[in-house]
Amino acid sequence: MKAGTYGTKNTRREPVAHFDQPSSLETLESSSEFQEYHVNELELLFGATVSNSRNHRVERLWVEINNRLNFPIKRAIAQIVNNNRIALDDDIVKYCVPSLLLNLCRIGLKTVVESWNAHPIPGKGKPNELAFLKAHTGDIPPELLPSGRDAAERYMHDIGSSLKLPRDFAPNPFYTEDDMLECENTLKMRYPNLQVLISECLNNNDKPLQDAAEYIIQITKYILSR
Repeated sequence: MKAGTYGTKNTRREPVAHFDQPSSLETLESSSEFQEYHVNELELLFGATVSNSRNHRVERLWVEINNRLNFPIKRAIAQIVNNNRIALDDDIVKYCVPSLLLNLCRIGLKTVVESWNAHPIPGKGKPNELAFLKAHTGDIPPELLPSGRDAAERYMHDIGSSLKLPRDFAPNPFYTEDDMLECENTLKMRYPNLQVLISECLNNNDKPLQDAAEYIIQITKYILSR
């Protein structure tokens, strides 16, 4: 758990890392964190998909990401919003639900990437096997890889497109780190394997994820009310 600033009863500060997620002010250093930025804009709930023939082929992998991750989660959460089971105008809800979804997206994206790397590319082979054999692959020195923020700035400068900047969706409601850890541990006791929530969504069973979203809101409000 990373250290950060907590809210007080009279003031609210920048959210700290929650459930092992980085603060939105941290730069993106990996594809999983790029996914976190994407989800943190709540396009997960209400965003639109825009096709662009100028996109690089790797960008079109987002179609796969959407079908196997974003859209199933979006469907599940949008349903309980539309049914008034959760209220997005509540700051606690706005903090708790994205905190859970960021965890799910990190897990889900890792699964998609692993699946993609095990998928055969016609005429080339499987990426995992090619990497193991070092066939047409090589290690890239870390100093040659820009940080996520630098890469985003270069993209906007070179391509001329604009990217949405990350923002905090809601302030961290916890007063102490102990309170936040208690919430995290309570959630883990009820849902020790978050991958199950994603798998159920992919099989058109949204109830486990919806219940988990309501549960994290419930335990957060209980901790804050003591």
